[in-house]
Amino acid sequence: MTLRLTWLGVANWLFEAGDTQILYNAYFSRIPQEEFYGGPIEFDHARAPRVPDKETVADVVAAVSGERGIGYVFTGHSHFDHTFDVAAVAELTGARVVGSRSTKYQALAQGIPAGQCTEVSGGEHLVLADGLEVWVVRWDHGLADVAPEISEPRELAAVPVPDPETGGLYAGALDAFPNGGGSRGYLFSWHTGETRLTWFVIDASAVGDPQRPVVVDGVDHGRPFDNLRDAMADAGIERVDLWIGPGMGLPDAEESVAGAMPLLRPRVFIPHHFDSIFAPFHDGIGPDSEFSSPAIEDTAARAGASLHVPQRYLDGWQLTGGGLAPVDTTGLRRRLGLP
Repeated sequence: MTLRLTWLGVANWLFEAGDTQILYNAYFSRIPQEEFYGGPIEFDHARAPRVPDKETVADVVAAVSGERGIGYVFTGHSHFDHTFDVAAVAELTGARVVGSRSTKYQALAQGIPAGQCTEVSGGEHLVLADGLEVWVVRWDHGLADVAPEISEPRELAAVPVPDPETGGLYAGALDAFPNGGGSRGYLFSWHTGETRLTWFVIDASAVGDPQRPVVVDGVDHGRPFDNLRDAMADAGIERVDLWIGPGMGLPDAEESVAGAMPLLRPRVFIPHHFDSIFAPFHDGIGPDSEFSSPAIEDTAARAGASLHVPQRYLDGWQLTGGGLAPVDTTGLRRRLGLP
């Protein structure tokens, strides 16, 4: 029983559990930073509408998915660097889209039928295949001290209207790509017989205040850490084999990792979302985007979690009951022309 996982840059992953392939987030088009403006980190609005780079999306999907094909696209939150290419992947593969109301509305705006989308708010338990289940954990985006406009939980109120000339959407956090009411974490469990593998993945930069509930449109969605405890209890999971979590070297992200580590007690921790969200995908991870957080390294060490840091796009591993082992993905990188 082996889970195969491949990092596709930023917070994009491909999980392969038996015959089921799950893409986590989809952002390969890469919008240049100068196309955004407004707010403390120039992230609020886009200067022009954009459409996905379908050629790049198709290249990535063809290279990594093989003959089985992607069955699901899960999204952690709805900012452009997580969901901009979700509709393109769903159109290409027929994959079911799972995520926030905003993610669903973004997909509908780009022609994906409502029946292909599953909206989740937190607390749901989904069965994806025989023995493969997931619990949805409502989370907070965090980074309120750095950029409150992207941290505040926001959902789209209606399906955004594409540009009549280009068919594109404005990718700003206050345009068609808000964070989707905070974020969603996913607690996966895959079992055959008496063998069980578990992993938790969250892509938000930080948890924010773990004692503050996520409130959207007057609805209280609970405190992130309480939501995680409830999901683990419902799943009968005392600790996870793998946690993929925040990798930014920012105080909020580091505090988030330190706070959640005792709850998850992971055997393995992989940080992500530390590389550039603007550089072209085919450039791969640049020398200025490497993981750097002594605090997160120290937290993992003190918790006894084995730390595995992605070094290159398409780095891959296999997870078994015996732990995590690297997989040679040189052929995939060559196929995509990655360094």
